[in-house]
Amino acid sequence: MTASTQSVVTHPETVSKKTVSEIASVAAGVSLRSVTKKYGTFTAIENITLDIPSGAYCCLLGPSGCGKTTALRMIAGHEEVTAGEVLIGDRPVTHLPPAKRNTSMMFQNYALFPHKTIWKNVEFGLKMKGVASSERKQRVDEMLDLVGLRTDPSITVIFI
Repeated sequence: MTASTQSVVTHPETVSKKTVSEIASVAAGVSLRSVTKKYGTFTAIENITLDIPSGAYCCLLGPSGCGKTTALRMIAGHEEVTAGEVLIGDRPVTHLPPAKRNTSMMFQNYALFPHKTIWKNVEFGLKMKGVASSERKQRVDEMLDLVGLRTDPSITVIFI
């Protein structure tokens, strides 16, 4: 499987202090090198190579059960790679736990805290990583601006 990439900004007017390219420039590229994932005798993914350049958006398309989520889970470290290598930037991360990969994963079914605000849900991962409060505020605001979700801070996720 090889992915093509394209940068897309749907609401550039919502980005405040930093431009999309400035935010994307600090993101590392992601590569899968001849990656295979087996569950016992069943091969879920066989020998895929995928390169997503730094700052690019990528969409994995395919029918249900073809391995899209498995590939994402291997990148994030939630699934072990049977063979091959995962790199973030130039750094091999295949054997690192999820917390050491500096990645995030958004799940198909909402993995949000319904009792928390939109802002607090976005902040949660940064807080768990020990990011300072002032930096969390800046980064959460930037990300919410980026996706056009900067709203009333008291709105919980059940209202969006």
